[in-house]
Parts: sequence; structure tokens; C-alpha cells
Amino acid sequence: MYWNKPGVLHMTAEDIYYEVKKINPKIGIATVYRTLELLARLDIVHKNSFDEGKYRYEFCEDDGHFHHHFLCSDCGAIIEVEEDFLNLLEGELERRGFKIIDHNLQLYGLCPDCNQKGNNPGER
Repeated sequence: MYWNKPGVLHMTAEDIYYEVKKINPKIGIATVYRTLELLARLDIVHKNSFDEGKYRYEFCEDDGHFHHHFLCSDCGAIIEVEEDFLNLLEGELERRGFKIIDHNLQLYGLCPDCNQKGNNPGER
């Protein structure tokens, strides 16, 4: 499967459609969308929105661990951040009576390569 290739993450439905079409030319884009929606409901894939007007999909992690994303404002790279420092905050909120169902954190800035080049797009 294409998603098992190293470095292939966060694919759009269109990305998946074009890859599957190479194997099955008769597949339709609607079938891909319906399948992705079903896989998301079954918690097999996670649907992410990175403020670009489309969803990107990745496999859910078996251990229930959340990971976050760093989005490079220059080259557009989406980099997974495995560290989950929000566990401390979630624990404190639950101690206060809140029930945390999910969380999502997206960081924006320059990846190491773009930062080294001295690029500063969208700097706040």
C-alpha cells in the first residue's frame, strides 16, 4: 500500500485517488471520499485540517497516543511532533472536573531547513 512508504503521510483524498487510480483505473473520486469517511468513523484513519481548505488523512495510532503537527510557513512541510506535553494540562483539567475527549495542536513557523535559509514568510 502506498501509505506504507517511508515519509508518505498526510495525504489528501485527491492524493490517494491518484495513487489508487494507478492500480485500479476504474475507481471514482467519490468512492475514495466515502471510504475515507468510513475509515475515519471506524478510527482507522484520522482526518486533519491544516487550514488549506482540504482534509489530509493519516493512520490512527494503535496506542491512542496523540501527536501534533508543525507546519512550515515557507515550504509547506507538515512535520509530526511526537512529544505530547498536553498530557499535564489534560490531567489538571480533568482534576478540576473537565472531561477531555480529544485535542489538536498545530504549530506554525519555519522548519529547520527554511529557518537556516533565513526565510521569514508570515512572521508575526
